Amino acid sequence: MPITTTAQVPPEVRTYFDRLLLTLARPYYIYDMFAQKRTIPLNSGDQMIFRRYSTLTAATVPIQDGTTPPGDALSVTDFSTQVKWYGKQEEIYMLAA
Repeated sequence: MPITTTAQVPPEVRTYFDRLLLTLARPYYIYDMFAQKRTIPLNSGDQMIFRRYSTLTAATVPIQDGTTPPGDALSVTDFSTQVKWYGKQEEIYMLAA
């Protein structure tokens, strides 16, 4: 029976492939750290409006017993955005030597 050495085995057979893939370095996006994720209902359009009230002013008038203090009108700021979808497809080709 002849003896088989590593010189007779093709490189594809004697190469060990680890089953765990190495992770790639990913960019650190700071602009999405404080983002709000929302689910948009189906067929509800492609524009979304966020609303916030302005900060309240400090109360500088003391409260008198039995009287209602004067009220302040709240101001509203609307932020509208267009919903856009991003994506792509990746293809992996394995080349045989």
